[in-house]
Amino acid sequence: MQHVAVLPIAFSIIAGIQVHGQILHATGPLPSFEVATIKPSQPGAPGIRAFGPKGADRFLAMNVTVKDLLDFAYTIDDDRQVVGLSGWMISERYDIDAKVDDAEVSAMSKLPHLRMMDPYRFMQQSLLADRFKLKVHFETRELPIYALVVAKGGPKLKASEMNPAHPGETVKPGSLEIGLGRSAATGATMSMLAEVLERQDEVGNPPDGRGRKVVDKTNLGGLYDWTLDWTPWQDVSRGDSKGPSLFTALQEQLGLKLEPVKGKVEVVVIEHIDLPSEN
Repeated sequence: MQHVAVLPIAFSIIAGIQVHGQILHATGPLPSFEVATIKPSQPGAPGIRAFGPKGADRFLAMNVTVKDLLDFAYTIDDDRQVVGLSGWMISERYDIDAKVDDAEVSAMSKLPHLRMMDPYRFMQQSLLADRFKLKVHFETRELPIYALVVAKGGPKLKASEMNPAHPGETVKPGSLEIGLGRSAATGATMSMLAEVLERQDEVGNPPDGRGRKVVDKTNLGGLYDWTLDWTPWQDVSRGDSKGPSLFTALQEQLGLKLEPVKGKVEVVVIEHIDLPSEN
């Protein structure tokens, strides 16, 4: 069954949800796992077998590299966003079994759905600093991005109906639907659409690892309603194409397009890292 997340705008990706191409920074002290074991993976273990929460109070990362851990911890999808990787960080693989304390589990249970992974990412940042002695700094560099612009023929968006008594509000409560091959919204901005597009694998996490940030350059202010349907690239690659690609659908259905350009993107620069300390 296709998974679809429907969010009120108050909890939308615009409200602090981390998206592709944006480095995840903590605004306060980093949380830590209560305890974590790190072991070398068994030789010849195929692929990433597990990477994520197991229940609310455990986190497993099986057969992963340091690069995988960095990508997860800082929400990196473009290989060019990590500077200073060396051979062992890409070749050596580890199994990690970590325990989350009860207080952190309770705090996570109150988060909106799309923010649920953020605490695990922050705890992974702590783990890298503590057990791998990772030290990093951040820089801004010119990298390929996508500019969301109006296509030839003009936009095909429906302006949201405003509440006459409160012009800043829409008649219908704002909502944002994000699914595999579908997005729909009411009372949403073009910046929100840019972030929705950036979350799609075709844009933010393509097979070549060269994901791109999306920046709104439409110059369209105000709030809009939209419905966008496309065939995910995974289906296209299997020859199961039931409709247009994301890029074609965006132009045909919304009158917008993603234009490849260069732009400023934040990168993680590795200053120091060691092999993991013993358990």
